[in-house]
Amino acid sequence: MSLGAADVGALDRFDRGLLVLVAAVLLMFTNGRLDSWADASRLATVESLVHRGTFTIDGSPYQHTGDRVEVPGRGFLSHHPPTLAMLLAGPAWLLEKGGVAFEPDGGPMLWWLTILSAGLPALGGLALCLRWWRDAGVSPAQRLFWGASLGLGTLWLPYGVVLQGHLLAGFLVLVGFRCLHGHLSSAVAGCALAGAVVIDSAALPAAAVVTLTGMRPGQWRGLFMGAAGPAALFAGLNHRLGGDLRPLASHLEFLDYPYSPFAFMAPTGRLYLEDRGAYFAEMLLGGSGLFSLSPVLLLALMGAVARWRGPLGGHRRAAGAVLLAVTVTVAFFGLLSDNMGGSAVGVRWFTVLCPLLVLWGPWTPPLPGSRIFVRALAVGLLAISTTLATVGAVRPWTKVHLTPAGDEALSGVSRPWRDQLAREWQRISSRGSVDLSRSRYLADWRALVGRWSRREFLLGRGDQACSALELLERTTPDDALP
Repeated sequence: MSLGAADVGALDRFDRGLLVLVAAVLLMFTNGRLDSWADASRLATVESLVHRGTFTIDGSPYQHTGDRVEVPGRGFLSHHPPTLAMLLAGPAWLLEKGGVAFEPDGGPMLWWLTILSAGLPALGGLALCLRWWRDAGVSPAQRLFWGASLGLGTLWLPYGVVLQGHLLAGFLVLVGFRCLHGHLSSAVAGCALAGAVVIDSAALPAAAVVTLTGMRPGQWRGLFMGAAGPAALFAGLNHRLGGDLRPLASHLEFLDYPYSPFAFMAPTGRLYLEDRGAYFAEMLLGGSGLFSLSPVLLLALMGAVARWRGPLGGHRRAAGAVLLAVTVTVAFFGLLSDNMGGSAVGVRWFTVLCPLLVLWGPWTPPLPGSRIFVRALAVGLLAISTTLATVGAVRPWTKVHLTPAGDEALSGVSRPWRDQLAREWQRISSRGSVDLSRSRYLADWRALVGRWSRREFLLGRGDQACSALELLERTTPDDALP
């Protein structure tokens, strides 16, 4: 996998064709259906801001989501950072003035907001990578392969079709990385990296590493000036909503309210597992690990290592920054979480790492074996990655398992992903991208808690195992029980 000759005319043509292909795939898989608490939680904040001018989601048609926290004296708020919802409130207001309403199950409003918050950043990140490769003289074939790997074979695809902030944060981290390591505006880099953290706190480790490794003498002022606005917004929102400067998600006490579904989960910050080594291995190589769902990233990782070990003038510092960002991000969440990113495809926190890794794919060193075998291996890894990413795009809020048995054990229903994939393709071909049908969204989460109380949920190992009913009795006041 060596660099090829650059043909400017062919490069532009290949780039545009790939962007159109990825855009078409994103449009096909994006739908206007609320399939998770996460979607409903974010949409509830947007609806509350547009209709009532408040971040409190009490009174919203989506208020029954379980993905919420209770702040004393204020009411229920979304469990997710409020910045994304605030950014989407303006477009949502304009869409509503244009006749697009907040449907009970999402509808066109959810579809448009998903395109704005996830689809466009996904295309923007891909375009930045293509520009990086074009400037480095990477051949059209190489750019086509690695561009397809990012857009269709990583977490970039399933998280590009749902309402969340991981894609936008990943795009902003990539912008900051490009500015600092491409000797561009340090003010833009500071604004982008701070904005990424404000939108998605999971981007903090990668953004911090990119800043510290890419900063050069004389860039401090520009970085601080660029980061000042997002940082002030972040601090102001946290202080207003939570009473201090900490993000809402870090206030674990806000999770302990009557009938809280977090009583049956292991939210980030609460640890139950003792074997941290096994958990690290699971996040990277387990059934839903980063390199298990996107094995093509293993080749990109090899390229980053090769570039880091190369000459100083060959982007060695930038490649080292990416390797350090991967290490710090994995260590950060491996030490602070037990939940593998929750009920979502893969480990969602690692979405920000995908474009940073794929950047170095064209510099993967030659592998032993014939040229035909090496090419077949690369294409095979891309095919596996694309297939699993497609399954994730069909079911973005469910862990992807490689066997139907594992899938049924997690979801509690017997519906293998192969059947659902066929149904999703039928929906796409017959109804278009916006699905207005009634979804499986669970409006009454108290009923769900009642169903959970009859099942055993393993929150840890050994003596950490307990039933949901026992947890409910422990964490709920007596006068609040039905």
